Amino acid sequence: MAIDAIRTYHKEVAFEQSQGADNLGLSFEKFLGQIEEHGEHILKDKNLEKITGFRFNKSPYLKECYSYAFKQWKSALERQENALCFSVVALSKVILGSGNASSIEVGLNLNKPWGVPYISGSSIKGAIASYLRRTGTMSEESADYVNIFGGAYNNEKYSGSVVFNDAWLYFDTDSWFVKDIINPHYQKYYNGDGMPNGMDSPVPVKTLALDSGLSFFVSMQGPRELLEYLKNVMEKAFEEVGIGAKTAVGYGRFKVVSSESERADLVKSIRDPKKVAANIAPPIDKGTESKTKSQGYGNARPQGYGGRPSVVNKSSTYPYSARGIIKQKSKKGKWQVKVDGIENLLTVLNSEAVPAEFKEGDTVKLSVKGLSNAEYTP
Repeated sequence: MAIDAIRTYHKEVAFEQSQGADNLGLSFEKFLGQIEEHGEHILKDKNLEKITGFRFNKSPYLKECYSYAFKQWKSALERQENALCFSVVALSKVILGSGNASSIEVGLNLNKPWGVPYISGSSIKGAIASYLRRTGTMSEESADYVNIFGGAYNNEKYSGSVVFNDAWLYFDTDSWFVKDIINPHYQKYYNGDGMPNGMDSPVPVKTLALDSGLSFFVSMQGPRELLEYLKNVMEKAFEEVGIGAKTAVGYGRFKVVSSESERADLVKSIRDPKKVAANIAPPIDKGTESKTKSQGYGNARPQGYGGRPSVVNKSSTYPYSARGIIKQKSKKGKWQVKVDGIENLLTVLNSEAVPAEFKEGDTVKLSVKGLSNAEYTP
């Protein structure tokens, strides 16, 4: 059965007549008609379809208002001497706000009054602080940590010296959400009935995720030296660890870009890779080319390279085939590999598929998914 989530009068005059309104936030928070109960998923599916089917360009007045506010916000911060501004692009799907209350048990981060996705400043602050603690760079009790983020030091409480603003979504992408699932593998254990023995049948729970290729305007305010330092930390944290839910399986990865042209090109390559691939020839590593010719391959690549060289351009579209050298295992037991052309180590998402005889220093075939992760290919 389903339970009314809003008053019948409101449902009739608002939801049914306006089809949830042009504002996605208003539709999601106020006009969703029913709460799911006892396994009835039909109505939830319809609501998820409405959200994933939302297109910003179909609400021209709302888009015009948001774009004006975005430009004003961006311009104002870029003029501040104590502000550091830059952009980030999502390399993978992102789940933010999953813990927020919702009538369909799917939480989202939508700003007011426009109903547009955003990254909360508290999430950015938490991701940076967590990375510094995890890597052992700073402890929560240290003076430097308290100076940046606030907290207790010598039995006194202090506020942090850096302000982390909400990150605003660039308005040049019209579709935002895609349907996704979460698989609870130990349902009985979560319900307090037995231990997690791996014998339960996973029951997929439908949810929503922000699509890859979305870009956000990020800003922080405080002492300039601290801001530059935190930007470097954030770049590593967003690529290596990610932000939001399901980061252990590759979600929430972002790349910090240095210019508007780099942002636009990266967004285009992720959002429409087929079109970009048709207009951009694959980069060629001259060393690999001469080697293959000398071995009798001519202009063809050896088997396993998938038509791409071992050294790749960072503007290449994903995924592509490459070879990587196994370097180490992460704290979560995932292999991390080095791929030519990418500075940081990539996490092998399906590390369990790597044969047991492989060890550090061995070379493996990979399908590179982005600047932070890849998959092993036999």
